[in-house]
Amino acid sequence: MASALPTLMNTAWMLLSSSALGAPGSTALPSSAKHSAKIESFLLRIGRPPSFFFGKLFAFMTLHIPMRMVYTIRIRDQNMERMIRLSILEGALLGILQGLAEFLPISSSGHLNLFQALLHVELENQLLFNILLHVGTLIAVAVVFWKDWIDMLLHPIKNRTLLLLFVASLPALAAKILFDSQLEYVETHITFLGICFLITGLMLLLTTRISRKQEQNGTAKGQVGFFEALVMGCLQAIGMLPGISRSGSTIFGGVCAKVNREAAAKFSFMMSAPAIVGSLLVEGKDALEAGISFGDSLPAILVGMVLAAIVGYLSIRFFLKVIANASLDGFALYVTIVGVITILFQAMGVITDNTVTDATLALIRTLG
Repeated sequence: MASALPTLMNTAWMLLSSSALGAPGSTALPSSAKHSAKIESFLLRIGRPPSFFFGKLFAFMTLHIPMRMVYTIRIRDQNMERMIRLSILEGALLGILQGLAEFLPISSSGHLNLFQALLHVELENQLLFNILLHVGTLIAVAVVFWKDWIDMLLHPIKNRTLLLLFVASLPALAAKILFDSQLEYVETHITFLGICFLITGLMLLLTTRISRKQEQNGTAKGQVGFFEALVMGCLQAIGMLPGISRSGSTIFGGVCAKVNREAAAKFSFMMSAPAIVGSLLVEGKDALEAGISFGDSLPAILVGMVLAAIVGYLSIRFFLKVIANASLDGFALYVTIVGVITILFQAMGVITDNTVTDATLALIRTLG
């Protein structure tokens, strides 16, 4: 049985990679012998099946799928141009990824920037897809906390949560207004991306340790007040940087303000609702001005929206249980590894801000 496992894994990988980059019929990618040798040597040190299989499976899930985030994606290398349509399967997978990344403390924006830098993809006509994916995650937040939303809307004076959410949203709004051009630059450049991933990992590690110390001393509070909401709002503004997890940073802010992890996580998820609504308004306005239509991708987009809502709901439920009974060290380890890999790839020249290198193309071919 054990001897058959590598064969089964290789067979599974062949099936998975049949639609990936480098599949039959796709344009061959140029390579650099120097960087290709470095990357292949690095991958060989990871090991062959089963670990090599899981490395390729991870690459398929994190490199191939996210790069198909829109109706069409243009991959350019000199004179090469290939157009890919969004299928229902890909829409479903993207909806699942959206539901996971939106609420787990791993920074979805940081991952997207990393994938774009790795694969040098130009996203086109993504507004409507992004809008409906955000609608899906907004539905998830509304369903999980429906009792809280109804209570705060029916009793806005007695229940201060609505006012607290408004206060918590002010720092991010101010940062967007005052530093819009700087944020736009950071969102399109990867200079500090690896460092931001490492900062997220550090915040998650500190969150667990600070909260445990507060619980032992009996100083942790079970609810969020105006000061705590403002602190979490300031950390949410910092979480606008790609690589800094919004949920991770806001929970860290809550714990630093002596709110227990469960209460901080719940308020953090509720804070995402105004942020998502704001994103919907901005993207909706841009979509109307651009006059973008759904085209033939409507079924895939709707499937993605529904799955984003379902997976988002499950992600929130799962994370609330994890943060109540376990540490965040696993998430911290993951984003730290991603940060280190990002910095190494920058140092090797595998990824750059504005150009795709031969090393990037060699990596794609090696993983494919």
